[in-house]
Amino acid sequence: MRADWRSAVAFLHDVVAAAAAWALGYLFRFNFELYMPYEAAMLANLAWVVPVQGGIFLWLRMYRSVWRYASLPDLRRILIAALVGAMTVAVGVLLLQRPDVPRSVLVLYPLLLAMIMGGSRLAYRAWKEGHLRRIGSDGKRVIVLGAGTAAANLLKNLGRSP
Repeated sequence: MRADWRSAVAFLHDVVAAAAAWALGYLFRFNFELYMPYEAAMLANLAWVVPVQGGIFLWLRMYRSVWRYASLPDLRRILIAALVGAMTVAVGVLLLQRPDVPRSVLVLYPLLLAMIMGGSRLAYRAWKEGHLRRIGSDGKRVIVLGAGTAAANLLKNLGRSP
């Protein structure tokens, strides 16, 4: 992991996303009515699921690129991290013989984790490129004739400008 503050913030975000995905998996499973034995189990399992998932994030070196330039290889890394984490957690549940982890949580967890991590990166990139500001704006439509890097750079700069 690069030793800069952006990587640390991205790692912290992903660890919080892992905790949120685990908790949301339980909440979705029980229709947002989580009762005592499963609430305690969710919190107890959260204590080992999140560090395991954080270790997987670091092992897969997910923090080499900046969110502003998130791309399909980054999405693939997110999906791989979610799947490897789900398999590791499932094996951990089997080895620890935890009957308090519903199978549906084991299925929901990687789906929710991938959606939270991928969605936040997509939203950040859209915000940084100005796509979210342009929704509903009255910009002028233009046609750019030409090809090559000059036209691509012009389109990129026009896209950021109202």
